[in-house]
Amino acid sequence: VVSTQSTGEHSKIDTIVIEFLAKALDKVFPEFEFDWLIDTIKRNLPKELDFVQEGQNCEHMSRLFTDVPFLKVPKIYWEHTNRRVLCMEYINGGKVDDAEYMLAHNINKSEVLSYLSKIFSQMIFVRGYIHCDPHPGNVLVQKSEGKTRLVLLDHGLYQTLTDDFRITYCKLWQALLKGDTERIRKQAHRLGVGKYYGLFACMVASRTWDDITGSGIADKNSKLDVNRLQEEAIRQIPQISQVLNYIPRQLILILKTNDLLRGIECSLLNKNTQGVGTFLNMARYCLSALTTHKLNKSTSLRKTFVIYYTYTLCLVKLKLMKFLYWVSLTKLGGYCERLLPSHVVV
Repeated sequence: VVSTQSTGEHSKIDTIVIEFLAKALDKVFPEFEFDWLIDTIKRNLPKELDFVQEGQNCEHMSRLFTDVPFLKVPKIYWEHTNRRVLCMEYINGGKVDDAEYMLAHNINKSEVLSYLSKIFSQMIFVRGYIHCDPHPGNVLVQKSEGKTRLVLLDHGLYQTLTDDFRITYCKLWQALLKGDTERIRKQAHRLGVGKYYGLFACMVASRTWDDITGSGIADKNSKLDVNRLQEEAIRQIPQISQVLNYIPRQLILILKTNDLLRGIECSLLNKNTQGVGTFLNMARYCLSALTTHKLNKSTSLRKTFVIYYTYTLCLVKLKLMKFLYWVSLTKLGGYCERLLPSHVVV
């Protein structure tokens, strides 16, 4: 596959025009904040137009995930590549949101979503190196030798996270998964959100505040109420723009990535469903990242033992939750729901 581009000359002009329009809108609508948008475009547009950078990103991603058998990254042919031309391996497959393609090739949609959540959870929580444009055209799915694989394309836009930010973001998600209001407020404050921590939590999790502070977003009865979220988002556009202006710039692209992944999930599942399996995968990688962080800071054998012991207990709990969630999706789970009181249903 050969990609070419000749838009470099125009990118600076495009950036200037966007900055002018954003500042004009800021004068007309002072309650909105657009600095975050200008900064993000200025920072990332040049990177996306450099094919040498894209090739390097592609190879770095391949090295990071060399032990993941269900992920394929194209090979770069450097002898034919420069800043304006990118030559890479051709890999066939269907778009990751193409349910008809998956049906025709006997590909399990739930398996695809599980792989997708595992890959991006590792990127965000463990590796700190994130592909920030995973729209369906950039993620393919294929059946190779009887096994399902994902193919990751378009490596022009990546975000590298600092360790401090990554650990704080892990702790935020851990608090969201548990519905721990105080810890959500604490970690959101560290990310610069301040009084808007509740709105920020809803933006990150794509859940209402009631859902987050209830039984937790990893609860199997948690549902993605798209209509209610859209209504709240429209009502709070000025506050959302302020939150986007406050948070670290590296978080902007993570939010974009999360939204694209949720779009893929909603296209394969019911519109009002955010897979609990996805949240449980995220919880596992959050736990792994935070455990590694604690072990690196441990100063005694006793502390190390406690860390490993706690990690093992949490991992067993997560595996049990995942098993119970799987049972709830089977006919056995439906049968249990009809027979047992709601508070003991798996």
